[in-house]
Amino acid sequence: MNTPRLLPVRDLIKDELGNYYDILYVDNQNSKVVLVNAVVKLSSNRILTDDYYREHQHEVLTHEATNILKAKIKNLNEGKVPGDIYSLEELKSDFGFEFVVEGLYDPSPKVN
Repeated sequence: MNTPRLLPVRDLIKDELGNYYDILYVDNQNSKVVLVNAVVKLSSNRILTDDYYREHQHEVLTHEATNILKAKIKNLNEGKVPGDIYSLEELKSDFGFEFVVEGLYDPSPKVN
């Protein structure tokens, strides 16, 4: 089996519990991938202004992020957008993984 070419922003990785991860960084030379939980990342992309808080004060904060992720999963599964969803378990033989919750504001994904 060929090692897949993982790309930040485009691809998702799913673990055995059904959690999805965005790829923040791929170091192909060292076979290392840095992941962040996709809902956490999407939730961190919105600044909570007073207006936004008033409009959504009785909603779960991750509601919008979850809807965005569900749409991305659907579009990837239907082939409407480029990219793939990979199984974390299947990739473990090709890559080492690091999971982060910090540094979610890096606007420039990287591939080495």
